[in-house]
Amino acid sequence: KLLGEELSGLSIKDLQNLENQLETSQKGVRLKKGCLIHQENIELHKKVNLIRQENRELQK
Repeated sequence: KLLGEELSGLSIKDLQNLENQLETSQKGVRLKKGCLIHQENIELHKKVNLIRQENRELQK
């Protein structure tokens, strides 16, 4: 693992490769986060619909 103190000895090419790796990892994290938020949104919509249905039944 590279720590901040160890970066000073790297070449420009190594730093560019590291930057590319970080960007790729960041994209993966953002994609996963987006998928999780989407799934959570679907579940919340299901809960809202269920609660609305329960409310309709209680109002009868």
